[in-house]
Amino acid sequence: LLSDKVVFESPIFDIRQRELTSPEQGNFSRTILHMFKDAIAVALIDTKSNKIYVATEYRAGIDETIDSIPAGKIDDGELPAQAVFREVREETGIQIDNTANDFELHKIATINSSEGALDEKVHVFAIKADFSQMAIGEKDFDEDEFVTGQFVDADAWTKSVLQTPHSAPAVAVAYWYQLDRISH
Repeated sequence: LLSDKVVFESPIFDIRQRELTSPEQGNFSRTILHMFKDAIAVALIDTKSNKIYVATEYRAGIDETIDSIPAGKIDDGELPAQAVFREVREETGIQIDNTANDFELHKIATINSSEGALDEKVHVFAIKADFSQMAIGEKDFDEDEFVTGQFVDADAWTKSVLQTPHSAPAVAVAYWYQLDRISH
């Protein structure tokens, strides 16, 4: 790395012009989108009903309202697993007691969605539990966020994810879910 210059700043990312060198290419430049925080995405799988919580939200980057899984940025000082429980509470109202033994937390993957131009990592998790036994409180969205959601048939949703365009975390969850079903 010869230089790293910020050419644009926003509240959640900046755009950087990097001057680099390598034995194969010599000197060259790349423009990257630098995210200030990494993110999490979490699938909530109800073990009693075999349903998955699907969040519906407008996504400005693709100018569409899509179905996906709850997701959000990791706050300063938080570990990815801590962010999972906070985001679940904020986006669904479901209050998971992370000290209880009534759920399974699975780390599925860490995804770089476009490593050639974007440095954000998304830590993808699944929580398997009987969600009908958990307390549901108020949702607590960020001021620019509006998400609706519901539990839907997990088999049908994960199959549809693999047949139509979806986010990388949703695709990772769909493959993990299919493999988990085969292995049990």
